[in-house]
Amino acid sequence: MILSLLLAAQIAVTSPGTTPQLQPWVAVDAQQAVVVWVESGQIRFSRIRFDGVRLDDGRVVSERGLYPRVASSGTNFLIIWVDNMEVMGRFVRPDGSIAGDAFFITDVHSVDFAAVAWVGSRYVVAWSGPDAGAAEVRTGQSINTIKVFGTDRTVVGDLAIAPAGGDDAIIAYNTQDTITSFPITTTISTILMRADMEPETPHVIATQIATAQDLTYVHTPRIAPDGNAFLLGWTQLNGGGRTSYAIVTQVGLDGKPLFDPVMAGSSFGSSASPDATIAMAGDRIFSVSYPLLFEGAVDFKCGCVSKQILLTAPNGIAPSFSNLSAAPLPQGGAVIAYEYADPGQPRVFVQFVDVPPPPPPTPPRTRPTRH
Repeated sequence: MILSLLLAAQIAVTSPGTTPQLQPWVAVDAQQAVVVWVESGQIRFSRIRFDGVRLDDGRVVSERGLYPRVASSGTNFLIIWVDNMEVMGRFVRPDGSIAGDAFFITDVHSVDFAAVAWVGSRYVVAWSGPDAGAAEVRTGQSINTIKVFGTDRTVVGDLAIAPAGGDDAIIAYNTQDTITSFPITTTISTILMRADMEPETPHVIATQIATAQDLTYVHTPRIAPDGNAFLLGWTQLNGGGRTSYAIVTQVGLDGKPLFDPVMAGSSFGSSASPDATIAMAGDRIFSVSYPLLFEGAVDFKCGCVSKQILLTAPNGIAPSFSNLSAAPLPQGGAVIAYEYADPGQPRVFVQFVDVPPPPPPTPPRTRPTRH
C-alpha cells in the first residue's frame, strides 16, 4: 500500500506573478529544498523548508538561460543551466547567498541539455549534443572534462546522473542515429563512470524505431538510487506522437537491466497535451497521467503498478509541462516539483510527501532540590 500523507497540498515557489514559470528542478540538503526554474528568460531559485515555509521569493541566479538543474553537496548547492549552447554554473550557500560569479563548465558551443549530481567528493555534470561529454566540478570551480560517451550516435535531449557508490556515477542518456530521414532509432542507455572519470561499456535499456507512419520515440531518461540498484524511467511516444507512456525499470549497480520495463503513467489526447513524464526519489515513483499527478508503487516481479493521485484540481498539470523533478528527503519522505496551470498559466509548486513529524523537544534538565 502506498503511504502518501501530504504535508501540504501545494507550496508555491514564489508569490503569484504574471509570467509563466517553467522547467522546475529540485534538490535538498539537511534542512531545506532548493527549487530552480525559468521565468522571464531568467534562472531563478527559492529555498523551502521541510515544514513548508518559503525562505525566498524567486531570487535570480542568472539573467538568462534554459533547462536549469541543481544538486547539493550538503554544504552548498550547484545550479547549472544552458546559455548560448554552453553549460554555466553557480554556487549557492545554504543561507541563500550566491557564492561568486557564474562560470563556464563547457566550451563546446553545442550543448542541448545538461544534468548534475553530487557524487562522492565532487559534482558530476554531463551534457548532450554533438559534443556530448561530462566533467567533474569541485567547489573552487576546478573543472576536469572528458568525452565520456564515445559513441558514433548523437546524444540528444535530456539526461540524468546518479551517484553509484564512492566517487562512481551512472548516467542515463538518449541517443539518436539520424535526424534527417526516417527510420529514426532512439535508444535509452546507461553508462557507469568510475572515480577516475573513465567510462565503462554502455548498456542499452530500450530502443524504438520511428517511421513516417509510426512516430515512436523514447526520451527524457531519469535515474535514481534504489537500495542496491537504480530505478530508471523514461518517456515513450507512440501513435504519431499523440500518446505517451511513462516507463520504469530497475537496473543493477553496473547499469544492466534487472527486469522488464513497466508502464507507470500515460497521456492520451491531442499533441498539445504534455508527455507522460516520470521522476523518482529513492524507491518512490511519480508520474503524470495528464492532467493528474500520481505516485506509484511497482512490483517488478509481476509487472504490477498501484497508483495514488497526488494532484487533483480543475487545471491539473500545465499543458507546457516539460519537467517533473523529485528528491528524497534525508529524514524520509520526498519532495516533488512540477509545473501547474494556475489557472491556465504555468506556475511552479512543490509538495512534500510523507515527511516525518519533528522530534518532540527535549525537556529542560532540572537540578534536584536540596533539603
